[in-house]
Amino acid sequence: MNSRSPVGRILVLSVLALTLALSSTVFVPAGGATVTENGSNTTANESVEMSVWTAPASQFDSLRTTRDVHDAIENGTLTRSRTVAKQDVVVFAVESPRAVDALRRERNSSQNATEAFVALETRSDEFNLEMYNVNMSGMADDPYLDVHETAANDGLRVVPDEGNDTLYVAMKHDRIVFEGWPIPSDISGMIYNASFSINDSAQYRASAEFRLVNRTFRFDTGSGDVIRLGGQFRCHLITGQTSVAPGTELPIRLNGSDPTYPIQETAVVDTQQSVKAIVDADLPTNVTFEVSVPTIPGATAEGLIGSDTPAAFSDVRFDPQSVQNGTVTLDRAMTGGGGFVVLYPASVVDEIATRDASQGCVQTRINRSLASDRIVGVSDYLVPGEHENVTVQLRSSLDQNRTLVAVPHLDTNDNESFDFPATGPDARRAGYPVTDGPAALNGSLVTDAALVSVETPTESTTSTPPAASPTASPSTSRTSTIVTAAQQSQQTETTTADGPGFTSTLATLAFLAVALLGIRG
Repeated sequence: MNSRSPVGRILVLSVLALTLALSSTVFVPAGGATVTENGSNTTANESVEMSVWTAPASQFDSLRTTRDVHDAIENGTLTRSRTVAKQDVVVFAVESPRAVDALRRERNSSQNATEAFVALETRSDEFNLEMYNVNMSGMADDPYLDVHETAANDGLRVVPDEGNDTLYVAMKHDRIVFEGWPIPSDISGMIYNASFSINDSAQYRASAEFRLVNRTFRFDTGSGDVIRLGGQFRCHLITGQTSVAPGTELPIRLNGSDPTYPIQETAVVDTQQSVKAIVDADLPTNVTFEVSVPTIPGATAEGLIGSDTPAAFSDVRFDPQSVQNGTVTLDRAMTGGGGFVVLYPASVVDEIATRDASQGCVQTRINRSLASDRIVGVSDYLVPGEHENVTVQLRSSLDQNRTLVAVPHLDTNDNESFDFPATGPDARRAGYPVTDGPAALNGSLVTDAALVSVETPTESTTSTPPAASPTASPSTSRTSTIVTAAQQSQQTETTTADGPGFTSTLATLAFLAVALLGIRG
């Protein structure tokens, strides 16, 4: 009879434990704690967690089932946030197995989840959902949430997610009913505290705060707080920042004296609360216009259309060369109204460039959040006009020969300082540049590319040089071909143990092989 060594037994047990661990399902509930399931609905988390989410006003009536909530999270119309805009939807995600179980027991065939929640909340010894204005706390008759009246005003939706032991409690701001003092019309910056408890127990209580803000919109403008568009092209990109919930559809309207107007496009607020609208139209040149968001009071800006926009006079010429003393030289550069020339690796241009298309109209921009860490070098400020032999100091030495792409950037805020990189948490929120963005003509970036060779030290030698032999004359032609990220990866592709293909399943098999070897030994 074969005997197994103690080491073999230990390895077998380890393999079994690892296999069981890999077969379980892990998910992250609303409160942020990780719960592990093994084919059952049990959980080790008996506390109450609470987080604040927001959704567009138009989304409120669509939040009725668990699938509705999951779809909204997946498509970015239900997002976690500490600020909620007036008229939008505030959603409290309450992670509590006890709360989900109590709601399930309360419901009957004639009740929906919202009605059962109100019934439980009415009996204060069961559920207790409170919300008050922190700014007005301590005042006589300070406002407090009336859950029953809010539900009667069609301002409450409760969706149980039993699979994740979470209740989603959604309220539409303009339908919330408060008892006590009326809520001021200007609610910008007011902080609200919401809390949820079960059986009035401190052990099963959670709270969260959020800031209620007015609905605002700010257009991204250049110098003089004016939006400048080139009149010789059809494609125009208008961007801005807003306080309303991601997923909100906003109308962007252009008005002017020409019969071409009005022009209106619909833009969707992204997850960073940025907005971009592509206007595909032949607009009259050298005239002004007004752009606005009709659904948000005060959201207006002036615009100017002309053939002499800074981007129209931007150009760059960049020839193949070797690095000299940590610098490269641009043959020529033009930056329109003044600006900079920025060098990027060609291998990441496809990754950091974003192309927005609408009805055949394409606009290309550089995502500054992605580009900030990819910049190879930036020239000094260049005054308007044409420059020759522009020296650019590289931020770090090149480790190998690389194709670099030179892109003129405009000094849109006229401070002669390069402000395009996102250097702080607020700056990184915007995927599209607010200041000092790249020059683009007819939807494409103004660029030139060149192969840059690494700087190599000159080696002295005393050996007799070989006899000269006829050689072909070196080519002096230049290229503007940009090496895409895919092409670069094909040239330098390597395989590592932690790369694609080395999955947890293979790791388990490898571990099993080691265990069997131990048993046989």
